[in-house]
Amino acid sequence: MQHIIIRLKTCKWCGNEYIVKHNRQEYCTENGNYCKTEARREQKRNCWYNHNYKNTKTLGNTNLPLHIHKNTTKEHNAILTEMKRHGLKT
Repeated sequence: MQHIIIRLKTCKWCGNEYIVKHNRQEYCTENGNYCKTEARREQKRNCWYNHNYKNTKTLGNTNLPLHIHKNTTKEHNAILTEMKRHGLKT
């Protein structure tokens, strides 16, 4: 008499339970490779976002830094260029 052990895991993408085929499997294969490809796509998107935008020290959608320049002329010029970039008139 043989005993067959079936391991069930929860898919990290869709949350459905599936039968594990490999010990490192994280996503279900019931939908083809949909869950796996969507998860990888989201990981790449997050990596791209973090690389391009996470480390910017700006306020809102402007390029103004968080701290004011000590030189008032530089600060004034930075504000004027941001206003011009957004199409605002002085």
